[in-house]
Amino acid sequence: MFDKRLCIANIYQLAKERGIKIGDLEKSAGVSAGYLSRINKDDNNTIPTIDFIAGVADALGITVDAIINNDYTAPTPTEKYILSF
Repeated sequence: MFDKRLCIANIYQLAKERGIKIGDLEKSAGVSAGYLSRINKDDNNTIPTIDFIAGVADALGITVDAIINNDYTAPTPTEKYILSF
Protein backbone atom coordinates (compact mmCIF):
# COMPACT_ATOMS: atom_id res chain seq x y z
CA MET A 1 0.00 0.00 0.00
CA PHE A 2 1.28 3.46 -0.93
CA ASP A 3 2.28 5.63 2.05
CA LYS A 4 2.17 9.26 0.94
CA ARG A 5 3.84 10.54 4.13
CA LEU A 6 6.78 8.15 3.77
CA CYS A 7 7.23 9.01 0.10
CA ILE A 8 7.27 12.75 0.77
CA ALA A 9 9.53 12.36 3.82
CA ASN A 10 11.94 10.35 1.69
CA ILE A 11 11.96 13.05 -0.99
CA TYR A 12 12.76 15.75 1.56
CA GLN A 13 15.45 13.61 3.22
CA LEU A 14 17.16 12.60 -0.01
CA ALA A 15 17.08 16.16 -1.35
CA LYS A 16 18.67 17.39 1.87
CA GLU A 17 21.39 14.72 1.76
CA ARG A 18 22.20 15.55 -1.86
CA GLY A 19 22.03 19.32 -1.42
CA ILE A 20 19.18 19.69 -3.93
CA LYS A 21 16.58 22.39 -3.41
CA ILE A 22 12.95 21.25 -3.29
CA GLY A 23 12.05 23.93 -5.84
CA ASP A 24 14.60 22.47 -8.25
CA LEU A 25 13.08 19.00 -7.78
CA GLU A 26 9.60 20.35 -8.41
CA LYS A 27 10.80 22.10 -11.55
CA SER A 28 12.54 19.00 -12.89
CA ALA A 29 9.39 16.94 -12.16
CA GLY A 30 7.23 19.44 -14.06
CA VAL A 31 5.09 20.74 -11.21
CA SER A 32 4.60 24.21 -9.81
CA ALA A 33 6.69 25.65 -7.01
CA GLY A 34 5.24 24.71 -3.64
CA TYR A 35 3.53 21.56 -4.95
CA LEU A 36 5.26 19.25 -2.49
CA SER A 37 4.47 21.51 0.44
CA ARG A 38 0.81 21.74 -0.57
CA ILE A 39 0.28 17.99 -0.92
CA ASN A 40 2.15 17.36 2.33
CA LYS A 41 -0.42 19.21 4.43
CA ASP A 42 -2.50 17.06 6.79
CA ASP A 43 -5.80 18.18 5.29
CA ASN A 44 -4.72 17.48 1.70
CA ASN A 45 -5.65 14.03 0.39
CA THR A 46 -3.94 14.53 -2.97
CA ILE A 47 -1.73 11.61 -3.95
CA PRO A 48 1.39 12.57 -5.95
CA THR A 49 1.26 11.28 -9.51
CA ILE A 50 3.61 8.58 -10.72
CA ASP A 51 4.96 11.09 -13.25
CA PHE A 52 5.91 13.43 -10.39
CA ILE A 53 7.52 10.64 -8.36
CA ALA A 54 9.39 9.36 -11.43
CA GLY A 55 10.67 12.87 -12.21
CA VAL A 56 11.86 13.35 -8.63
CA ALA A 57 13.43 9.89 -8.57
CA ASP A 58 15.32 10.66 -11.76
CA ALA A 59 16.54 14.00 -10.38
CA LEU A 60 17.66 12.29 -7.16
CA GLY A 61 19.33 9.41 -9.01
CA ILE A 62 17.20 6.77 -7.31
CA THR A 63 14.42 4.40 -8.37
CA VAL A 64 10.72 5.03 -7.91
CA ASP A 65 10.55 1.77 -5.97
CA ALA A 66 13.18 3.01 -3.52
CA ILE A 67 11.38 6.30 -2.90
CA ILE A 68 8.06 4.66 -2.14
CA ASN A 69 9.21 1.53 -0.29
CA ASN A 70 12.31 2.46 1.71
CA ASP A 71 12.49 4.66 4.79
CA TYR A 72 15.38 7.06 4.35
CA THR A 73 14.38 9.02 7.44
CA ALA A 74 15.13 6.16 9.85
CA PRO A 75 18.61 5.77 11.31
CA THR A 76 20.84 3.18 9.68
CA PRO A 77 22.04 0.21 11.74
CA THR A 78 25.39 1.98 12.24
CA GLU A 79 23.65 5.15 13.40
CA LYS A 80 21.50 3.11 15.80
CA TYR A 81 24.64 1.49 17.23
CA ILE A 82 26.32 4.86 17.74
CA LEU A 83 23.19 6.32 19.33
CA SER A 84 23.04 3.42 21.81
CA PHE A 85 26.04 4.80 23.73
